[in-house]
Amino acid sequence: MKCEKFFESFMSLEDYSSLPLRLKIHLRSCPDCRKEASLFRDSMLELQSSNSFDLEISMGAVIMSEVDSLPSSQPGGKLTILKWVSVGLIIFVSTFLVTYSKSYLWLEQIYGAKLIVPMSLVLGFVLSIYFIFVMGANYREFARGVSNLRFFKKLNLK
Repeated sequence: MKCEKFFESFMSLEDYSSLPLRLKIHLRSCPDCRKEASLFRDSMLELQSSNSFDLEISMGAVIMSEVDSLPSSQPGGKLTILKWVSVGLIIFVSTFLVTYSKSYLWLEQIYGAKLIVPMSLVLGFVLSIYFIFVMGANYREFARGVSNLRFFKKLNLK
């Protein structure tokens, strides 16, 4: 066993009192690792036996008061319909452009032309899920726009 592998295995142990056989064998044959392991084991025992220090005040309360005093900021604000549609358009165009990517061409060599149908279904599903999120996030705007259409005004739905 190499010394690097030994220390990797040794450091991952939780209990240093009983070592696995392969580590014991390496310790017997390598004086450098034996010395380092002994120093490390003694240091760990010293840390475990030392009393943990107690804080006079709760650090959680201090940290939370500092967090509460920070100004809250909303990243980016509300997404406009234009941003939603532009991202949707990028997804839509990418469904056609993906057939020209190196990865797709590589997969097509392996699976043949029968790959286009599952790929189109998956990308169509992703696009559908995206537009469900668009509709859900902008429901009020869409409802207002639909109620202003002439067809719905003729039906006199309210």
